[in-house]
Amino acid sequence: MGRRYNRAMSQKSSASATNAVDGSARTEGSGAGWRWWFLLIGWMLVIFFLSAQPDFTFSPVALEGEILSLMAHGIEFGVLAGLTWLAVQKTPRLAAYAVTIAIAAAILYGMSDELHQAFVPGRVPDVRDLIADAMGAGLAVLLVTWYSHRRDSRTGGLPRK
Repeated sequence: MGRRYNRAMSQKSSASATNAVDGSARTEGSGAGWRWWFLLIGWMLVIFFLSAQPDFTFSPVALEGEILSLMAHGIEFGVLAGLTWLAVQKTPRLAAYAVTIAIAAAILYGMSDELHQAFVPGRVPDVRDLIADAMGAGLAVLLVTWYSHRRDSRTGGLPRK
C-alpha cells in the first residue's frame, strides 16, 4: 500500500507541475509572483491617495517645498518602477521586457497622476513632476537591474530560492 500511495502521489505532483493551459512546466514557488503584483497595486493606491489630497504642501518655504516635492515624486515613482520590475520579473512571459515595462508603466502612471491632480482642488499638473517621476523610475530600475545581475553573478547563475 505504501508504494502505491507514494507512486500515486508522485504522479499527482508531477501532473500538477504542468500548466493546464499550454502544457509547459512551471517551477516550484511560481505562484509567489502574485504577491509582487498585489504590492504594486497597493503602492499605486497609495500614490493615488496622496495625489487626491487638496493643498498638499511639504514645506512653508517655496524653494524647499519644490525640491522636497520633486524628491518625493522621484522616490514614489522609483518605488513604483522597482515594484513593477519585480512583478514583471516574476511573470515568465514578461520577464524579458521587465526594464521597458517598468519604466513605461511608471511614466504612464505619472502622466495619469498629473492628469488626476488637474481635478483636485489646490493641485495643479506640472511637467517637472513628471520629469522627476521618470528620473526616479529610471534610477530605480537601473539599481534593481544592477543588483539583480550582481547577485546572479555571485551565485553563478543558480536560481534563487
